[in-house]
Amino acid sequence: MNYIQKHKINAEQTVREALIKLDALASDAILFVVDDQNILLGSLTDGDLRRGFIKGLGFEDSILSFIQPNPSFVLEGENAIAKLEEYKAKNFKVVPVLNPQYQIVDIINFRETTTIIPADAVLMAGGEGKRLRPLTENTPKPLLKVGDKPIIEYNIDRLSMVGI
Repeated sequence: MNYIQKHKINAEQTVREALIKLDALASDAILFVVDDQNILLGSLTDGDLRRGFIKGLGFEDSILSFIQPNPSFVLEGENAIAKLEEYKAKNFKVVPVLNPQYQIVDIINFRETTTIIPADAVLMAGGEGKRLRPLTENTPKPLLKVGDKPIIEYNIDRLSMVGI
């Protein structure tokens, strides 16, 4: 299951299914409720469920009765740096990225992404690796493992952490 799927739940699913998904998400416990066309309808947290139960809602009620109908989000392609910094300052943990049809195309998790900058990157990994022979005879230098992953993966992870 990909990261978006972990945070997404269909409006037709049950309260019990929502609780199971929220429990699996642990500290990132927020679900984004979508309809059959994948359009964002609202957000749902364990706090929303708790408040609904206090108001008298039950497991048989639709999760639409529990949701926050105006969740925070950013639109794909917009320069939303100020908005994201505001969300981060308000201690938001997870924010969806929507396309123009209001469908979720990405999820930003502030625990995993330290900053968001509007930039792209090209990683250049060249050279023959002569000084590392015999290690580079059958494996390109960027794919040599340090610990449990290739060197280039460390670079990709660092870029990803700053939102590139």
